[in-house]
Amino acid sequence: MAILGILCTTGPYQFQNIDTVIEITKSALKKNHEVQIFLLMDGIYNPKMDQKAKEVYLKKKPVDEFLKELIDKGAKIVCCGISLITRGLDINGSDYPEGVIIGGLEELAEIIENSDKFISL
Repeated sequence: MAILGILCTTGPYQFQNIDTVIEITKSALKKNHEVQIFLLMDGIYNPKMDQKAKEVYLKKKPVDEFLKELIDKGAKIVCCGISLITRGLDINGSDYPEGVIIGGLEELAEIIENSDKFISL
């Protein structure tokens, strides 16, 4: 079983990056690989609950629900605490579904060090 690390720095509904992260993670988990995702800068908006884009974004559900499903299937998702603070989100993680971890660059360094492959989007 390989460990896949992913860094995402872009927010939802702007680019395809988070959609790519979700699809790669789904495929890796199906093959019994471990997936660790670190969300940095605007990437921390991806798991934010209660975003109103569902009405205009042609998905069946919002991005946070897709990410929660990945957590439930074993993916690890870490959001950068400094990015949270600078963007006015709760450092305790109340803006996120259960299972999202608040961390820092030390966690990112661990993900990079422990990954067999590392992708940055």
